Amino acid sequence: MTRLIEWVERLEQIDEELTLYVANSPEWNPQSEAIASVNPEETQLPIEVDGIKMDYFLEVFLAKEIIEDYIEYRYCDASLEGLCGILIYYATHDAYPFD
Repeated sequence: MTRLIEWVERLEQIDEELTLYVANSPEWNPQSEAIASVNPEETQLPIEVDGIKMDYFLEVFLAKEIIEDYIEYRYCDASLEGLCGILIYYATHDAYPFD
């Protein structure tokens, strides 16, 4: 399975119609297992993939917007780990870490 950091690395290439799900664990991190999948019911319910419970994380289009806003606000690029941290913060708090 692909790690969250790998999805973030190729985020621009991922269909904006998909939703990111991250493996259910005590705490999400860049190395957490993740998938991009269709969310036909447009819910935030967890799904199960190959016996692994995956929590709703973010829609791909929203993840792209969050990163674009961060880069624009900070006027710089961030490391992949930093971008994962921003997305994790947003997914957890429903807010930007720099508000």
